[in-house]
Amino acid sequence: MDLRALVVCPDQDSATLLTLILSELGMAAEHTPSISRGLELVDSQHFDAIVLDYRADRSSEEFFARLRQSAKNRASMLIAVVDGEFNARPVFGLGANFILYRPLSSERTRISLRAARNLMRRERRRAPRAAVSSTANVAYPGAPELSAAKTRVEELLSFWPGEYQIFDLETKQAVLTASDLSDVAEAMPVSNCAE
Repeated sequence: MDLRALVVCPDQDSATLLTLILSELGMAAEHTPSISRGLELVDSQHFDAIVLDYRADRSSEEFFARLRQSAKNRASMLIAVVDGEFNARPVFGLGANFILYRPLSSERTRISLRAARNLMRRERRRAPRAAVSSTANVAYPGAPELSAAKTRVEELLSFWPGEYQIFDLETKQAVLTASDLSDVAEAMPVSNCAE
């Protein structure tokens, strides 16, 4: 397959696991332990996916900003690796499309990267898209029903039990995650109606 991924991760064990799983999924993976080297590669080459070991510091935030300004990688899928106790909302706000939690387990990492790869494949369609207008209603036990009219198709992706995201396929951004509903222990979608 011709999908390419860049893994920017100083932890050699995590980088080895990520590149191994990306290779198993048919993606050519390149690794660099340095954010500065990662930025050089982002400026000079195109990658379909970029995995960043996010450390909540200035260099990680600069990487996000420069990536989204890069002509070659502006639309690349950005996957952030964060600590298990870290609130992912700010990382999504910086432009991440997927989150992997440390410590990385091969099973969860494989499931998430497979979902990301499948999304990248769908985004590579050669035919132009027709505009779609839909109304989505999502209900969660113990929370008010959410309703939104969109001009983009949204899709519910399940990563592992208890973790859900509503994902905007045009912008490749998570619109809502189960963790956004802090008063709901387990988010379960009840309906998704399209007109």
